[in-house]
Amino acid sequence: MKTSFARLINPLKSLWTKSKNYFSPGKAALFGATLAMFIAFSIAVLASAMVFQDALGWGVVLMVCVSLLAVSFLGALLAVYLVRWLSRAPFWFMVALLFGIPGIMMFFHITMPSTLMVLLMLALFSAFVGGTLWKFKQRWADGGKTQRGLMIALLLVGLSGITGGLLWLF
Repeated sequence: MKTSFARLINPLKSLWTKSKNYFSPGKAALFGATLAMFIAFSIAVLASAMVFQDALGWGVVLMVCVSLLAVSFLGALLAVYLVRWLSRAPFWFMVALLFGIPGIMMFFHITMPSTLMVLLMLALFSAFVGGTLWKFKQRWADGGKTQRGLMIALLLVGLSGITGGLLWLF
């Protein structure tokens, strides 16, 4: 009985490993996605600051944007270090912590603002576009039909998500 179960599971394991390795983004795609998110958020900050350009002038607006981006970058570094620190916490400590958060959110009616959710989705979609564009130059000639189709699909999903998010924000 044990050998028949192993004969059934082993091909599924190898199929899972092959598909996971095939569809996982490489280092170049992750670099492109990271670069695209930095650029997208910087453009979003500059675009939203254009409203104050007439009243305050370019110098003040640019200085505020640069300082806001620097503070955001430092806050992101702090958040990443906090997440890494929490990842080393004992398993049951994390279960207890994450067990209480949804209850507190339901009891006190804490919800995520819709604008923040749209900004997070814009980050995800810009990562799709950046990672895909960064991989175009490397994998388009080498890739098969499946990878080309996947790149085109992710590019279209990313561009449509960015367009929808920007239309919602403005």
